[in-house]
Amino acid sequence: MLEDQTEIGEISPPDQEAPVSAEAIARPENSLTIPVLFLLAFVVRLWFNLSGDHPNAYASCDASEYLRYTSALANLLKSGFTADAALQLKEFVITGPSLPVFLLSANLLTGQPYDIANSTIPLIAQSFISALTAVLIYLTAKRLYDPSTALKASALAVFYPAFIVNSGRLYSETFAAFIEMLALFLLVRGCFDLSTARRTVNNLALGASLVVLQLSRSAMILLSAAAIPIVFLQGLLICKLNWQRAAIQSAILLTGAAAMLAPWLIFENQAYHKMTLVVDRVGHYNLFVGTNSRIQGFLSYPYPDGRGIEAQSFPALLKRSFQESPSRFFKLALDKPARLFKAPWNDFRTAVGAIDYKWQVAYHQILILLALLGMLLACVTDKHVSAYREPRIAGRLTLLLAFALHLPYLVFITVPRYNLTAMPMLIIFAAAGLETLLYLNRTNPLAKTPKALLITALALIIFLRDDLKDAFSIGQAQIATIYAVQGQDVLSRGLISAAFGIAFFISIYLSIAFLHGYRKLARLTTVILALITLPLLALPQRANGRPGENIITLARPGETLIGSIKLKGAAAPNSGDNEQWYLLIDCADPSSFARKLQLTVNGKRLTGPFIPGIAALDDWTYLKTLAPGHNYLECEYIYDCLTQPAALTNLDLRQWFYLPLPPQLVDEARSRGALDIAIKQNSTEPSTIYAASTKSETVTIPSRDIYSWEKCFYGVENDSGLTDSRYDEKVKKRPATWKINFDKNSDELSALDLNVRLLCQPGEKTAAQESTAAHIKKDTDRNTDRNTSTNTSTNTSMSTSSGEASLPLASQAAGEGDAFTLLRATIAPAPPLKSKKNASILTPEILAAQEAERNPANRLARTPLLSLEWLDSKGKKTTMRLPWMKYSADGLDVAIPCDLSRIKGSEITLKAKCPAENEKESQEASAPTITLSARRIAQHPLFGQGQLF
Repeated sequence: MLEDQTEIGEISPPDQEAPVSAEAIARPENSLTIPVLFLLAFVVRLWFNLSGDHPNAYASCDASEYLRYTSALANLLKSGFTADAALQLKEFVITGPSLPVFLLSANLLTGQPYDIANSTIPLIAQSFISALTAVLIYLTAKRLYDPSTALKASALAVFYPAFIVNSGRLYSETFAAFIEMLALFLLVRGCFDLSTARRTVNNLALGASLVVLQLSRSAMILLSAAAIPIVFLQGLLICKLNWQRAAIQSAILLTGAAAMLAPWLIFENQAYHKMTLVVDRVGHYNLFVGTNSRIQGFLSYPYPDGRGIEAQSFPALLKRSFQESPSRFFKLALDKPARLFKAPWNDFRTAVGAIDYKWQVAYHQILILLALLGMLLACVTDKHVSAYREPRIAGRLTLLLAFALHLPYLVFITVPRYNLTAMPMLIIFAAAGLETLLYLNRTNPLAKTPKALLITALALIIFLRDDLKDAFSIGQAQIATIYAVQGQDVLSRGLISAAFGIAFFISIYLSIAFLHGYRKLARLTTVILALITLPLLALPQRANGRPGENIITLARPGETLIGSIKLKGAAAPNSGDNEQWYLLIDCADPSSFARKLQLTVNGKRLTGPFIPGIAALDDWTYLKTLAPGHNYLECEYIYDCLTQPAALTNLDLRQWFYLPLPPQLVDEARSRGALDIAIKQNSTEPSTIYAASTKSETVTIPSRDIYSWEKCFYGVENDSGLTDSRYDEKVKKRPATWKINFDKNSDELSALDLNVRLLCQPGEKTAAQESTAAHIKKDTDRNTDRNTSTNTSTNTSMSTSSGEASLPLASQAAGEGDAFTLLRATIAPAPPLKSKKNASILTPEILAAQEAERNPANRLARTPLLSLEWLDSKGKKTTMRLPWMKYSADGLDVAIPCDLSRIKGSEITLKAKCPAENEKESQEASAPTITLSARRIAQHPLFGQGQLF
């Protein structure tokens, strides 16, 4: 063991801490401290979950599984255990029993029958244990440090955004974080001198909590395994090398674990005829995807080919991924730490009151930086000489080991969700780092090193957070602004980051001299972590965004982007061909795009229809069944499930939108050899245009035919919102030029090419014909036949009924070769609601209704519904929802390519329904007009053998 001595030439810290008893360490300095901390944390979480202005995401995504099995468990208890009833819990082997048992127990305490639709009870229960987690963080930090550090740690935990947000989602992580913190508190407690009776009870509870934890999160079995030697060493050292007593304490730990594990093993054996110590989280497939450099470690759609991976070992899967492309594998490995720790877990980017996601990320990243300081300055060293230095350092090392056991997540699909159970440890270290940093600067006013440490820490985080700084203005006239993802020069950015990092670690290294404890070990740890961290600072990482991408913001009406796409190399059309040309635009929300921007092609304005890239992605060969008579498209359905809790629709996500070009525009472009494009800002509301760097012979653009919902919602590329769903596609640099004009000023966009592309898909001999369109206005009578698609009656009063439009497509479904059908839905906007008595007056009720419309959840409730209906081979009606549209006061014009020949049925009909706007009869609005149309296209826009310009 290293000696606590002052090396020659070092500063010897003069102050010492007064001896403290074990009871004083465990006792709070104020009897109200713990109740106040708990109540504050509990109230904050209840406020967020029960009164927050955001969609209720308690049952979203994976949470629906836990709720479903909680309901099955309730039914099992009601009907008694039978083999048939146990089959309802067949996927307990994947989800684990811990969280469902907790949710059901919370419900039983209320005396009410379990209701899966009742979100109040589980949200209160999760808020309760999340608040208890903050209390356990306080108690653990107080044992390891001092009351001041403990209060800072608990304050960081009380207001940590991810703890608050995810207390409202019934995933296992919030529950696991509580159980893990309980287990760590018991482990840390065991580092101090306890009576035999207390140590026995402590280790029994520890064993039981570890089993509950590993049956909640399978990766936590690593902590269970580590706890056995830790408890043995605690017993050995506390009992003065008494091997027999140490072995007894380990046996007590295993007894507590066995008592909790036995019911699960019995249930497993009865239900599944097998017994496992952990839940199966499909580890092989998770590892296969997480190390697949082709899809950047995220599950993609179309799916990767994972056939045969279950038969391979983990090392074999790693070797396979490495051999496929060592360079890509290395780049992916560089990405993983950022993907795990760069951002807080907030899939839907939900704001906490006035704190939006951007500032939540900033809070999280400052916390991570402080945690790094705490690990290096306050793990094996202290501000003072403490009478309980040895047990405290042992406890801190236990905490550090628990954090390190989260690092295996780096080789699987790595997402911020997996950092939540590591955050309690990081928060304690962050509080220690903050306390030590303040101490160093307060007690050494003349020393330069602590001040340099503070300055370099601030400089590092500000430099790396590009989005917190102003974007560059274009030209001397400051026309628009441009933000370069990862900087305009990746090399210089890396060198500056590395320089800040070197200064930061040198400052830490020198500041250790002002502290007590094992300073040699602290310095060695600093050097090792510096060697690990500096490459992450110096080298570009895909997790920080698409390198070379530029984001242009137009904010003033009149700012105009003008460019020309040369048609050099365009194939001449064959006689009789009906080729289809598309203009590809990289944006989000086409209705907003059409409202804020004026798109002109060869002098003619285009407003739609927009074909969403996500909606065009689905494979119609495999129509999924949601319930009897209800089919769905898998890709759009999963995106729907993820966008709704974020108060979004699929159209709101950034993606490629395809605009079919009229034949006359194409003929004109061919004759001129170029397509002239102008994008003019018409609104004071900012608009975003994306561009790629053209400094090399190849240009990186977002992929057109492969997307990832995991990347979109779980990625960390965008510190201010959702990540782009798409991967990267390299194309040759094209002969296109762009400039920006405003108020007689003009500047060329040098070395940039807008993400506006031209695509030509070859046609077929038979010309496509537009089908008859169905126009319908809102049906104001509940008793009107809802299948009528020719009702054009109007009524100026508000109604709770919904208007519908339908278009028969039977003739479109006859398998005519490989042609596709392009279905188009246009919804004209309705004017603002006015008072019936005076059309120029907006009444308080109407103003309240319009304010309610701005609520994201209310807007989702008004989402227009687009679906296909047909009769199956038995004559039964089958319905399939098409990708979600969105409510928009600006109107909507979208089209979706469909392969109707894959539908096994007859009488196919396209239907659209626009929900009623308001229930109050005193309000009026002209009915939105729905126009449906369909036409044949020879090639799929995404997967056809087209030519890209």
